[in-house]
Amino acid sequence: EIQTIVLRELRAANFSRTLIVAWTLRAMALARGATISRVPLFQCDSFAVRRYGGNPAAVVLFSGRSDWPADTVLQAIANENNLSETAYVLEDKDQGIWRLRWFTPDGSEVDLCGHATLAAAHVAFTKIPSMVHTTYQYILHTNTYH
Repeated sequence: EIQTIVLRELRAANFSRTLIVAWTLRAMALARGATISRVPLFQCDSFAVRRYGGNPAAVVLFSGRSDWPADTVLQAIANENNLSETAYVLEDKDQGIWRLRWFTPDGSEVDLCGHATLAAAHVAFTKIPSMVHTTYQYILHTNTYH
């Protein structure tokens, strides 16, 4: 019943078929008791001189956490993005550091990715005002870079 109401409202508002399907699936999931979590996700083109050029990477910001979501969640997000890499930035407020991880849509975590690191830095510096005037530290697996 809820999906019928949502579908009727979206059609009346003249939304695209893709958006109607997405909202219908969301309504059905919520009706079954699922929870929908939201995290900031950005697509950024590194090495680009124009829009839709360069090397794209997705960037997901996790702030206010002290630990990562499950690897299966990070992998699912990377699969959904279907870009060469998805960079995850975790603001570890307990230790005052930023952590980085990268996943590919083929099911693997990579040790380091240059263009996704640049994309993550760009997103962090433009979307998190406190990053601009602070010293930062990125933790990459077993190595620390300043």
